[in-house]
Amino acid sequence: MLNKPYITFYSLAVVFSIFQYLIFDRLSIYGLTPDFLTIFVVYFGIREGQMSGMTFGFFVGIVLGLFSGTLGAAALAKTLEGFVGGLFSSTDEKNLTFNLFVSIAVASIIGNLVYYYLMQSHTVSILKLIFLFGLGGGLYNLLIGYIIYHVGLKRLLA
Repeated sequence: MLNKPYITFYSLAVVFSIFQYLIFDRLSIYGLTPDFLTIFVVYFGIREGQMSGMTFGFFVGIVLGLFSGTLGAAALAKTLEGFVGGLFSSTDEKNLTFNLFVSIAVASIIGNLVYYYLMQSHTVSILKLIFLFGLGGGLYNLLIGYIIYHVGLKRLLA
């Protein structure tokens, strides 16, 4: 049975998926979109652990995939992002901010590489896939994560 915080997170995931698909995808730079759901999945993984992060990532990927038409690729990418977020969950409060930023970067790179490999590997070169979609997308999400952290996530982690 899901407890109240989990119901809140899963409900927010549906709302954020709608926002991601309708609004945030319009902030594209050279085909890269900021992925607010990655930051949300990583935060959940850090907060709740690896298995819960993977399950939550899979749910977010399924919901986003239903909206965007990329069901399998989105679910796999978000599951991996939840796994990476869970890897950085620890009881060490001193390094929580550092863990958040590193996990956002690593999860974004891995998630983008997997997603764009499955969706566009037949149309783009492997170098463009690695450097533009992988590293570029990771840096873009890290920048967005940094902004979100300083706007309000800092209070939630404290």
